[in-house]
Amino acid sequence: MGKNQAYKAMQRARVGSGSGGPEEVEDGMSQVDGSFHTPEWHAARLASLNTSHTITWEEYKKKQKVIF
Repeated sequence: MGKNQAYKAMQRARVGSGSGGPEEVEDGMSQVDGSFHTPEWHAARLASLNTSHTITWEEYKKKQKVIF
């Protein structure tokens, strides 16, 4: 059992012991898509990855031949 599951089980045991109703604990994730960042942030991140400053392996090898 993971940390989150153990915590939820502890909450259900604590909250559910006083009521005779269903043992449903609101975990805050029922209406959320699970992503931490906004869609705008993700779009900007993907755009920045497309305009990378890194070079390919072939370019690196050519550059190293010039240096040595």
